Amino acid sequence: MKLASKIFRRTDWYVTSPFGWRADPFTGQTTGHSGTDYGTNVQKWPQYAVENGAILSCGTDSKGSNALYVWVNYPRLGKKLLHYHLDSIGVKSGQSVQEGTLLGYTGTTGRSTAIHLHLGMQASGGGSYQDPHAYEYYEPGGFVTPPLALGTCPFAEPAEVLQKDSQGDNVKWLQWHLNQKGAAPQLAVDGSFGPATDAAVCIFQSQNGLVADGIVGPLTRNKLKA
Repeated sequence: MKLASKIFRRTDWYVTSPFGWRADPFTGQTTGHSGTDYGTNVQKWPQYAVENGAILSCGTDSKGSNALYVWVNYPRLGKKLLHYHLDSIGVKSGQSVQEGTLLGYTGTTGRSTAIHLHLGMQASGGGSYQDPHAYEYYEPGGFVTPPLALGTCPFAEPAEVLQKDSQGDNVKWLQWHLNQKGAAPQLAVDGSFGPATDAAVCIFQSQNGLVADGIVGPLTRNKLKA
């Protein structure tokens, strides 16, 4: 499970800027990005602690961009997470947290171009930033819901073209295959072709040399089945 799904307690988030080198949105220069940015449909979603831990610090980053932030440490994971650009904060430094504790709300404080979560991750003892999106979260005891095996899609392949605002089991076929390909954050297989599914289709198309138009016709379906 992706950390973002635990943090937001929902799956319709999407990556707006990955970890690593990128073009700075303000200067256009190539710079290192120390976390992963997650879009929340331009809404101020609540963010929650993923499990038992403690707030290391929180407040306004006066040494950086004046963004509101929360650092939370998770001893079982051996990781600490930085929630950045928050609109508001719901915890205090030194506070113990558990799964579901409200940390704050997604915002755009500091040096930011839109409402989103910048999620940073380090080892609990510090060190270099790590890619939080590459980290797979497992529940205590090692439990994780396994994905369906390839080739066992329970939904019929659509015969027609699918695009934004399509509905039904045909869309579930699409969402299931996008999740199996791992081209984007895990989607809810709910049969609704909304913004998250549209973004995932465009990412998949771009990665596979197709026109990234969000329209799922025979070419895109064949790539998904390959």
